[in-house]
Amino acid sequence: PRAGSKGTVRVCGRTHPSKDDVYEEVGLFPIRHYIEVRRQTAAAYIVNRLIFDRCVDAERP
Repeated sequence: PRAGSKGTVRVCGRTHPSKDDVYEEVGLFPIRHYIEVRRQTAAAYIVNRLIFDRCVDAERP
């Protein structure tokens, strides 16, 4: 894709708004943001629960 005027992208002869501008207008973030938030949530859940300590301290049968 080639950049057109500010905030637009040309693809196959058509002009489209940049994805960053679209995300901002509709109040969304790039997918990498949501993935990082989910990873942080999962990590916090694992570390802050007793099951984590039990797994670390457990002996194998």
